[in-house]
Amino acid sequence: MSSSTTDPLLHTYGSPDVFGRHHYNDGNTIFETYERSEDGEIMAYDALSIAELNEEYTLPNNCPLPLSPSISPGQGIPRRIIVTSPNADWMPYISLRARDVRAREDGRFGWADFTVCPQWFIESQWHLPFIRTRPTAATIQSHELSFCWWDLRDHHFVESRGSAFRDLGTLQSDVADALRGEAKKLHLACRSVQQHKDPGRLFYLANKTIDAALQLKFCNFTRRDLVYRVACFQRLYLETFAMYEWHTKWAFRLNDTTGQIYEIDESIMGAITDSPDCIAVLYRVGAPAWYVWPPANIPHDMTIRYIVAPGWEKKPNYRGRSASEYDPQEFTSRDYPNAPFKTVITASPRSSAYVAACQQWCEGHFGPIVSQPIVKEPVDRLATVALMPRPVGLKGSVTAPVRSEFS
Repeated sequence: MSSSTTDPLLHTYGSPDVFGRHHYNDGNTIFETYERSEDGEIMAYDALSIAELNEEYTLPNNCPLPLSPSISPGQGIPRRIIVTSPNADWMPYISLRARDVRAREDGRFGWADFTVCPQWFIESQWHLPFIRTRPTAATIQSHELSFCWWDLRDHHFVESRGSAFRDLGTLQSDVADALRGEAKKLHLACRSVQQHKDPGRLFYLANKTIDAALQLKFCNFTRRDLVYRVACFQRLYLETFAMYEWHTKWAFRLNDTTGQIYEIDESIMGAITDSPDCIAVLYRVGAPAWYVWPPANIPHDMTIRYIVAPGWEKKPNYRGRSASEYDPQEFTSRDYPNAPFKTVITASPRSSAYVAACQQWCEGHFGPIVSQPIVKEPVDRLATVALMPRPVGLKGSVTAPVRSEFS
């Protein structure tokens, strides 16, 4: 993070700035470790780790704050966003800038996939912080949920017999049977929850997981679409499992009568928030938690243990590990070769539309659903009208049949 004293000054914050903090010449804030309490206790609003985003915030027009009279003419006010975590010593990808959301080469949604990266906490998606994370490469083969991070390979794709198309087939039978068996076992486990409490959306998700497994067993897809459908099944399974564990584990922690603060559980995804209420709840139950706030709100007596250097935002899944420990299969931003998936939405990561996009998007055999499913001119993968020659001697109008890739 250091910057040479000979580098040009790229900011007008002053030294110290209006908040009493110092900066390197490039504008990065100089953080220093600090212990507020002699007993080593860390609160939800302390920083086991701290970092600075390369993004600035702006105040809403309807709530301007008065400036302090101590600000010198021309002196800049730091507005780069600060991130702290009370229980994690690493930083995930965090941003407020709008991003394109679409499936990638592995069928997952990269930064926008809640089974790949921690997401902003959205109240309507309260169970997502408890999604299981991908195990390390050394332990994934023996993990009970290893099938949730399995990737389709060429030999798993079985071409359909009697088809005019080569790139059309099914998932290898024994793999499809195994995934269907796992979906059935999870559905059976969810029934025990129903006997004791209101399961909410649990069975909606459990039933969708069963349906996704049936698709992989009995439906023909192109290889590209099969990659996506496998990832859909895995995402549904992990989401259902997270809600199941909420009812059987995490709800008890939230309602613990002792007021205990649980140690971080690094097997789950955690969440990002700018809410002081939310960060306290996540910290209490032991979910990895990241608190995003403006520099003006950072207390000067905050405990700071670890300072995360710039560049962490380019490594969304390192999770504090070295490059040699990182499995490159955990994350990809590459598009599917020659036939990239459509962008579903462009939205800020701090929005429900962004967080829910990967679980709500689906595509039929003829492409995304539109108001006019049959058109006269080809548009992407939509069905098209083919005007057939009129049979000789036939009078009157002839209805044009629909030509599809399966005709």
